[in-house]
Amino acid sequence: RRLSMTTMLLAALALIPAATADTYVNEDKQFEVTIPTGWKHIVGENGMIDLVLSSPRFETTMGLCVLISREIAETRKDSQAKIDEEAAAQINDDFWRAVMADKNTKVTSVESKSDMRNGRRVHFGTVRVTSTVEGKEVNLQIDMVLHAMPGKAMMAQCGAELAQLDAEKADIQTIINSYN
Repeated sequence: RRLSMTTMLLAALALIPAATADTYVNEDKQFEVTIPTGWKHIVGENGMIDLVLSSPRFETTMGLCVLISREIAETRKDSQAKIDEEAAAQINDDFWRAVMADKNTKVTSVESKSDMRNGRRVHFGTVRVTSTVEGKEVNLQIDMVLHAMPGKAMMAQCGAELAQLDAEKADIQTIINSYN
């Protein structure tokens, strides 16, 4: 399901000029992210995806990032400390494994960590998978970041083909670390 939506978005990305290494700000969704030089972007219009970023090397590396956010009304009145405590108990290797689970994907390794940023605990996951893309098995590394805060959660997922990861690693880290 993720891959078919991604394929549709990639067709649209071909029409958007390459971005420079600038900060992209989305006032409506209340986030910002640095888009590396040459990466194409498309703003989500369906309410499910906020932004898709595609590497200028996508054809070789499959370098792609998807940014999403969700309103969570039931946590709107919770303190950041309460959200941080509850999230710390739930966001672990098993959480990231479940995020990536689907019928076309086999998780081969998971690493998780968290860090305090801007007064909240931010969660990071690195997952390696073997996935079937257009009938072919591909080894990918997916780096993810999750921000949980009162009334809202935001996640970025950036991935590339494992054999080509060195070409994308710096740009992916720029995106993951700047998403706020």
